[in-house]
Amino acid sequence: MYSFYFLHRADMVNNNGDMVSRSYVLNAPDDLARALAEIAAEDAAAEYGADVLELRVYQDGHLAQTRDLREGEERGGLIRADAADDIPALEGTPLPAGHPVRVEGRLLQYGCTSSG
Repeated sequence: MYSFYFLHRADMVNNNGDMVSRSYVLNAPDDLARALAEIAAEDAAAEYGADVLELRVYQDGHLAQTRDLREGEERGGLIRADAADDIPALEGTPLPAGHPVRVEGRLLQYGCTSSG
């Protein structure tokens, strides 16, 4: 079993509830911090944030921590300014790059996956 970060962003695109999403599966705190900086830049340019922005930390294949990274609970909450602070260290063996993982029944590859 491997340890990894799962960062998920989702945005509603119409009034029917259709969503587009981007998921990151990463194994290094620096890579996670870069992904968060990219999202923060997108939010600042758009002046609104994601409907869902969540970080999950998996330790040895098991969900160990979940964090909502938005300011407030309202739709379109901007990413928290401190989102990249205190990224927890991964314990055990980090997920090898290129190794797939199953999260919520979806098979995801290491890196970034978009859907919608």
